[in-house]
Amino acid sequence: MAASLNMTIKPSMAWLLVFVPAFSYFASTRLQSSGFRWGRSNTLGDPISTRLLVHDNNDNCQGLSQVFFLADSSCKAQQEQQEQELQYSLNLQATGRGMKGIVASIWKHDDELGRGYLLFSQSHGNGRIWRWEVGGGPIAIGRSLHLEDSGCRSGVYQPCHANQTTTTTTSSSSSTSVGSGGMAIDFHPAGTRHSEGSLVVAEWGEGRIIRMEDSNGARTPLMIQVPDACRPNNTTRRLFQPKSLLMNPYGDLLVADTQPDDCGLAAIYRLSQAVHVESLPSLTVSRKAHGWNQTHHSHPVDLIYSGSQEIGGMAMDPTWLSLYATVLEHDGRVLLKQMPAVTMEDDDDDETDDDLADDEEDDPDNNLPKDDEITAGDEEQPTTEAPPKPVLNDAANIVLDLTQALNCTQPGALTVSEKGHVFVAVPQGIAIISAKASVLGILPMPSQPTSLTLGEDQFLYAFSDDSLYRIRVRMGPVMVPTNLVTGGKR
Repeated sequence: MAASLNMTIKPSMAWLLVFVPAFSYFASTRLQSSGFRWGRSNTLGDPISTRLLVHDNNDNCQGLSQVFFLADSSCKAQQEQQEQELQYSLNLQATGRGMKGIVASIWKHDDELGRGYLLFSQSHGNGRIWRWEVGGGPIAIGRSLHLEDSGCRSGVYQPCHANQTTTTTTSSSSSTSVGSGGMAIDFHPAGTRHSEGSLVVAEWGEGRIIRMEDSNGARTPLMIQVPDACRPNNTTRRLFQPKSLLMNPYGDLLVADTQPDDCGLAAIYRLSQAVHVESLPSLTVSRKAHGWNQTHHSHPVDLIYSGSQEIGGMAMDPTWLSLYATVLEHDGRVLLKQMPAVTMEDDDDDETDDDLADDEEDDPDNNLPKDDEITAGDEEQPTTEAPPKPVLNDAANIVLDLTQALNCTQPGALTVSEKGHVFVAVPQGIAIISAKASVLGILPMPSQPTSLTLGEDQFLYAFSDDSLYRIRVRMGPVMVPTNLVTGGKR
């Protein structure tokens, strides 16, 4: 009989059982990221787009080479469409399995983890906020549920869905969505990054915008009632479905919302010094706050822009002084506009540290009601002042006619790079616009993205209704400073 084969591995060689598979996986993912098209990894995902469509000429290709990693550095036109092959393709990262109705996304940094991650919000059902992160190695951590019922929990303002699969509701609003919409990061003035801080979420089913408090889990209402852009008698209305939120470097929260009635006006509102809104003291007060019809802080909400039919998205530019917005005008044109992110009035309205200290002396509780003072039926008080003039209407400049340049019929999401490039969601995919307002090219996608975010990891993240895509780029997001906020800590 033949001698039996001895397959015993010596203890001194046992490390090979871990090293060889790990090295093989690491090598295969790095080979693919270097341009090979075979195989698949959880980190890279399935390739979706491997080419860029260059707009008009090769000068634009040179501009695109500063944004993306191109396989051909010579920028020679390929085929009649002037396509350029990408070294790193657009890859599908996650799809389906509970993801539906994705509205907004944002990058959040976690100082304890030493890295950031992506959060994205969905309006379907009662709303969910998902988290997607890579981690520190070749194997992606991937997607996880960050927050359930992120848009509707109490059923006080609108009826919440019985479960996430329900698609209809008895709500009196013109839309059946009661999930969550736009998001922002309420950065701490003492923080070192604008992406650090508490998460701010638009709760469509609750008709409000809240801040998730890290200290006690409470949800502090930041905005409920806003000036009615359609009524001349200075009335207010409840927030409808904000899709885009933005924090300016002075700590103000900017909110883009649309009128839910036949008025046909979209508007941008500003909550002054939102970073200083006092946190709710407990979860008990937070639960009672679901019944509030107005906020319990003294920070004013101003109407700063109106006149367009719809606002697709907002993003800060690298100077921190202005923002970009995509808008649908009443004549049917889709425009990319640029307007001040702060106004001259902000300098006059800013409170100094001494002013805040005096306020605290007079009212040490900062007007926060006690548990037994809060009722579910707080009614809005009528206002008698003259209607505020939208201060940015005349200051909004047209950067690009997206209908004429790219056949856009609806305003899309957008994000801006640290070098001033504007990425705009268009029917063909993602349009790349230079800092000089010229269209450089288009990154094709299966459908028009619903949200775009540039991560601090130098990936451009794009979403469809139920899918997450990303592509490696040569630049990161605009880094908004945190040291321009006046006043003390909240």
